[in-house]
Amino acid sequence: MTVRYSEVHGELRCFEADDPGDYDDYDAFCNVQIWRPRVACLRGLKGTISRKIMRQIVGVLAARGVAVVYAERAPHRKLPFARRIPSGDFAGMWRLDIEEIRRAAT
Repeated sequence: MTVRYSEVHGELRCFEADDPGDYDDYDAFCNVQIWRPRVACLRGLKGTISRKIMRQIVGVLAARGVAVVYAERAPHRKLPFARRIPSGDFAGMWRLDIEEIRRAAT
């Protein structure tokens, strides 16, 4: 029998402050699941995801080679830069194309 450990789960604690203290409250939080080497899913999003925070999330995930992000978000909430998927297996989830965002920013 073999057991292998995989780094497929992580968490993001997001702060509006540029230099938060070690014990400061976060503004937003989510779990990250890596589905494929270039595809991740954000789950359990809590708090307010501002455009500033979303840019930071994009930077963190892009640095890890992620190009596309899917996200689960409460129906009444939005996700900056992402598009809600209207139909199909992922209907109601959000899709964020990191490479598209980075091209638009330059």
